[in-house]
Amino acid sequence: MTVASPPRNRRAGAFGSRSSLALTTLIALLLTSPRISAATNTVQRLSLGDCIQLALKNNLSLAISRYSPQLSRNQLRLSLFGYDPSVSLSVNADTTSSPGGVDDQNRAFAGTETDSERYNASLNGSAVTGLRYTMSTFLSHRQGFNPGEFENTAGNMSFNLTQPLLKNFWIDSTRLSIRVGRNDVRVSDLVLKQSIMDLVTDVEREYYNLILAQDRLKVQQGALELTEQLLQANRRRVTVGVMAPLDEKQTESQLAARQSSVRSAEQGLVRAEYIFKRLLTSDIATWAEIDIQPIDRLIAIPQEFDLHRSWGVALRKRPDILQSQINLESDGLRLKFRKNQLFPQLDLTASASFSGNAREYPGVLADVADRDSPRYAIGARMTIPLGNRTERLRYKNQKLNNERAVLRLKQMEQQIMTSVALNIEAAKTALDQVATTKKSREFAEIALDAEEKKLEIGKSTSFIVLQLQRDLTSAQSSEINALADYNRALSTLALSEGTTLERLKLDIDLE
Repeated sequence: MTVASPPRNRRAGAFGSRSSLALTTLIALLLTSPRISAATNTVQRLSLGDCIQLALKNNLSLAISRYSPQLSRNQLRLSLFGYDPSVSLSVNADTTSSPGGVDDQNRAFAGTETDSERYNASLNGSAVTGLRYTMSTFLSHRQGFNPGEFENTAGNMSFNLTQPLLKNFWIDSTRLSIRVGRNDVRVSDLVLKQSIMDLVTDVEREYYNLILAQDRLKVQQGALELTEQLLQANRRRVTVGVMAPLDEKQTESQLAARQSSVRSAEQGLVRAEYIFKRLLTSDIATWAEIDIQPIDRLIAIPQEFDLHRSWGVALRKRPDILQSQINLESDGLRLKFRKNQLFPQLDLTASASFSGNAREYPGVLADVADRDSPRYAIGARMTIPLGNRTERLRYKNQKLNNERAVLRLKQMEQQIMTSVALNIEAAKTALDQVATTKKSREFAEIALDAEEKKLEIGKSTSFIVLQLQRDLTSAQSSEINALADYNRALSTLALSEGTTLERLKLDIDLE
C-alpha cells in the first residue's frame, strides 16, 4: 500500500484541471522524486540496507560498545593466568670470622673463618583441582678453618603437594573467577548484540523519519502550489468583477500560512537529516554538504500477528533476558563457592626430598640424581574455624541475592511480555490507520475536485475551496504519518521480540 493514487481526468485549461494535475503530480512526487537540493550540495541516494552498513561501520556509540567483549575476554585470560606457576630464585654469600684468644681458664683457642654460598630455586603453582604444588632445590658450599681447614657441599631437591578435600575442593576462588569470567564474556557479547540491535532500530526509524520529513515538505509545497493557483484565478475573477475582493484577501492570507508551513517543513527536514547523519558517521562535518535521498519508500505490508508466538520468541531471543539468565547462572556459581567455604579445611599433604653431600658440586648433584638419601612423607591437616560466622553470613547473603535475582528475572519476563503485547497492538492500530487515512485522502481529493468545479461556475466560494485544500493537506499528512507509524511500529516490535537482525536478514560478527 503506497501513498500514490491513480490520476483522474479533468477538463483541460480550467482552474480545476490545473489543480487536479498538481495534486496528481504531488502524489507521484511522494513516490518517486528526490528532494531538490541546494546547488552546492551533493545528493546521496541510499537504501535502508546501505544506511545500516554505514552505521555498523562508522557509528561512534557502537565503536565504543565493541570494546566491552574484548575487555571481558582479557579479564577471563587474567583469571586463567591464576594457574601459571611462579619461579623464585635467590643467591646468598656470606663470610664469618672469629679471632682466636684465651678462655676463662687461660686456654688458648684458634680463630675461625667460614665462607659460604647458597643457591635456592623454587617452582610454585596450582592445578584445576585445587592442588597446590611446590618444587624446590638448593645448593650450598662452605669452606674455611675451624681450626683446621674444611670444605663441604650440600644439596637438596624436594616436592610438596597439598590437595584440599573439603573446603576449596569442588570450587575455589580461581575456578569461580574463571567460570564467572566465561559467563561475563557471553554477557558482553549479548550486550554488544543489543547495542547493534538498538543502532539498527534507530537507523531504521530515522530512515523512515527522513522519508516522512521529505514527504511532509512535498505535501506542504504541493499545498502552496494549489493556493498560488487559486490566488491567481481569484485575482482574475476580481478583475472581471465576478468575485469580491474579500475572497482574494482570504486566499492571500492562506498563502502566507502555506509559506510558513513550507518553512517549518524545511526546518523539520534539516533536523531529521542531521539526526540521521549522526547515526551513520563518526565525522558529521564530512556530511554537511550531502543531502540524503532514501531509495526505499514508505509502504504498508500487512502482517499476521501472533501474541503467544511473539512472547515465546522474545523470551528465547532477547539479549537482555539472556543476559539475566547467564547472570543468574553466575550467581549460582557464587552460591556454590560460598557453600563450599562453610566446610573445614582438610588438606592431604605429600612430600618427597632427595639430599646429597660431597666436597664439590658434581658429587652433590650425583647423589641427588641417584636418590641416595630419600625422604618421603604423607599426612593430613585439618583447620576448623570456630563458629565460622563470617562465611555463614556470606552464604546467607548470597542465597538472598540469588532469590532476588530469580524474582527480577520473572519481573523482566513480565515486562517483556507486556511490551510485546503493546507493540503488537500499536502495529495493528497503525495498519488500520494506513487504510483509514488512505480513504480519507481519497475522499478529500474527490471533495476538493467537486468544489473546484462548483467554484468555476460560481456556485461555491474561495473560503470553502481553501478549507477543502486544508482538509486535503491534512489528509495527505495523516496518510504519510500513518505509513511511517506502521513501519516504525514493526521495527519496535522486532526489537521487543529480539528479532531485529533476523527481520532485516543481517548476519553480524560479534568478534
